[in-house]
Amino acid sequence: MNSATLAPTPARVAQSGTTGGVLGRAECGKKTCMKRGKRAAQGDIEKVTISLRPAELAAMKRVARSRHQGNLSGAFAELVGHVARLEAMDRVLAELPPPSREGMAGLEKELAAPLAAPAKRTKRPAA
Repeated sequence: MNSATLAPTPARVAQSGTTGGVLGRAECGKKTCMKRGKRAAQGDIEKVTISLRPAELAAMKRVARSRHQGNLSGAFAELVGHVARLEAMDRVLAELPPPSREGMAGLEKELAAPLAAPAKRTKRPAA
């Protein structure tokens, strides 16, 4: 296949909807070649495979679309950051002395109490 067969023609542009003629390709001089995306250094990443329920995958895809321009790896990297913070909190809590019985009783009472409804704001008369 020579470069003339891949060159974008008006018919190919209309057919593919891109200016490169073929999705994911760009003009490199006289030839058409693949675009090179931004990639992390090979030593910085490790590829993994996971299994998720459909609802969990859909939730991750929503996060990826809203926060990471559709990049699912970015959404998982965000979760890994949250896990690192939780581990740090666990280390801090392990250094603290255990709560007293009175302290635990007070905490349980506070957690069992129903949440108070937010106070309603009253309108002030116009001056």
